Amino acid sequence: MCQNCKRPFHIDEFDEGFCMDMKIPPPTFCPSCRFHRRLAFRNEHTLFERSCDLCGKHIKSRYASDQEFKVFCPSCYYSDNWNPMEYGRPYDFQKTFFAQWLHLQESIPHLSLEEDRLDPKFRTWVDKMILTIQRQMEEEPDVPQPALWSDRSHDVSGNIIAESVNCYYCIGALRCNNVSHGISVEDVTNAIDVYFCSQGKNLYEVIGGSDLEDVCFSSNIFDGSHLRYCHGLEKCRYCFGCINLRKKSYCILNYQYSKSEYMDMVIQHHQSFKLNAPNVPPPILDHFSTMPFVDRLGHVYRYGEFFPREFSPFEHDQMSEDSETSNSSTFINDHLQLYVRKCSSCLQEVKTVYLKTEFPHLYCERCSVKHLE
Repeated sequence: MCQNCKRPFHIDEFDEGFCMDMKIPPPTFCPSCRFHRRLAFRNEHTLFERSCDLCGKHIKSRYASDQEFKVFCPSCYYSDNWNPMEYGRPYDFQKTFFAQWLHLQESIPHLSLEEDRLDPKFRTWVDKMILTIQRQMEEEPDVPQPALWSDRSHDVSGNIIAESVNCYYCIGALRCNNVSHGISVEDVTNAIDVYFCSQGKNLYEVIGGSDLEDVCFSSNIFDGSHLRYCHGLEKCRYCFGCINLRKKSYCILNYQYSKSEYMDMVIQHHQSFKLNAPNVPPPILDHFSTMPFVDRLGHVYRYGEFFPREFSPFEHDQMSEDSETSNSSTFINDHLQLYVRKCSSCLQEVKTVYLKTEFPHLYCERCSVKHLE
């Protein structure tokens, strides 16, 4: 039962096996609520006029000027004129992890504009495909369409998938393998709930990033591995709950630990945790269970859930309204669910993201080849 929408949701063998391999507990939010929770932490469409809080230069920013934290222009953000480690504090077992992470987010400076390092050709391909589908919905809705657009792929579901295998509920996937609920993903292997990611493997609940390995519950990560609950990291390894670090390892909440200290506090968990099996987690993971965070709606957050939506620095209502101005975002938001329909030619059951009101006539893969090519 989803904590948020109170609807039952299914954890299939793929999801359960993935969680066991990644040594994380199963989710308590359904896929749709998890997607919208992650999306609240991304602002792609609204820019604000403000000044850089370091050099004073007039800039455009994804953060409004009334935010309590400082915002730097790219030149200042990547300069040596400030040190993100100065905002770190030793882990406090008298406070919940999420409360400590929120304090760090609200105190450390942030980059004015979100970086997107996806291959421009890939993004253009996805956007053009979505635009083509939308035009067909408006101008030729009665013309039969393939239930799923795919190219050189097998065992896939969703839409706009090419050169991929074992990808389910994906929209915009290229050269991916064993991915579930992936959106705009390129060269990704073994992942669930990933959005705007490329060149990555073993990912769970990640929004934005490239060159990733073993990353969970994180956003805007570039060239990173073995990370949990991080944001804005680049060239970092073995970090937990860190924000806006570069070229760091063995840090927790932007505080430097030795390798052995970090292993004792975090990594031991990843070596011993098994679903439904007794284990003795290290201090931080045990702390998640003994002192969970409860948000304003009463949702309980333990290890295994993404950041609470109320932590987003963006206005949710405004984000929802502005997202409608983006063709790609609108299409994705409206086509996250699969429906079982029948092929208009052979009457075989097919799974599709299209409602009957959008495209009354659909073809299965075999009939698409026969009638549409």
